[in-house]
Amino acid sequence: MTMDKALAKTLLDRDEKGMFDVAAGARLKKLTLIELQDYVQRSRQTRDKWSDVVKKQRRASQRKAGQRQTSENARSEQKSQLLQEVHQAFVDRLAAVQADPSAVPTGTKATPIPRQKRKVVNRVERAVTRKKVAQTQEALVVEQRQARKTTTRERAAAKSAATTPQNAAAKTRSAKASATSRAAGDKTAGKTTAKPTAAAKPAAAAKPAATAKATRAKKTVAAAAATKKTRAKSTNRLGGTSGKPVMPAISSKAPVRQPTSQGLSKAQIAANQKLHAKATKSRVAAGGTTKIKSHVASANRRQQSRRDSR
Repeated sequence: MTMDKALAKTLLDRDEKGMFDVAAGARLKKLTLIELQDYVQRSRQTRDKWSDVVKKQRRASQRKAGQRQTSENARSEQKSQLLQEVHQAFVDRLAAVQADPSAVPTGTKATPIPRQKRKVVNRVERAVTRKKVAQTQEALVVEQRQARKTTTRERAAAKSAATTPQNAAAKTRSAKASATSRAAGDKTAGKTTAKPTAAAKPAAAAKPAATAKATRAKKTVAAAAATKKTRAKSTNRLGGTSGKPVMPAISSKAPVRQPTSQGLSKAQIAANQKLHAKATKSRVAAGGTTKIKSHVASANRRQQSRRDSR
């Protein structure tokens, strides 16, 4: 690889490409001694950086593939080789200049900017950049709005073009034709349909109505009797005479079984649920510390048994 410009254009960034152009062009012979020393230092740092990157990538790919020969990092290796050539060009030119110092002027070092002034300059540059970005974003928003308005206008124009006088007249004619056909169909249906006689109507409707009423009455009576019997059974089972459930005493250690809600009223069911929730809450509040202590004690005993077994 000998200073391939096409490869440098695809692999190097802006600063690296600037160094490449200086090393591969005619400007290399016009550099002063101080400028050459600066380029040698910069190119060495960039070369070392990418050589380390290539090593890390090679080790990672070898570990992943399980073999020494891999071709996953070919571009990084090409970039490292290209930067090595750039650095070598600056080194060779610096050696030639040092061998004959009268060939090129020494040059002057750039005066370093104080830290406070650098801060001010950087702030100004960042402010200018932010302003440009904000203007660009605003321009993009305006373009998007105009594009949406243009699209809306085009849709409206297409819709209005679709409703031309000819299309409107055709729609009117089709509507009139459909209305005429519906009217003709209604007249024909009225002529062909025979009216039921006055005597047949009540006779046909009265019989099913009477049968339905009798069935509903029987079902209501049967449901009431079944409900009464169920309530009496639940009262006897719960040990009371008024139909209310007999709740056992709430204990902080034993859970309270909620009695069955079959045959109870809504108020009785709600009362049972409240009592059950209260018992659960008191049981959880009293049993938390006991459970924790028991777990700790068990862990201690297990550790002691392990120590004893040794």
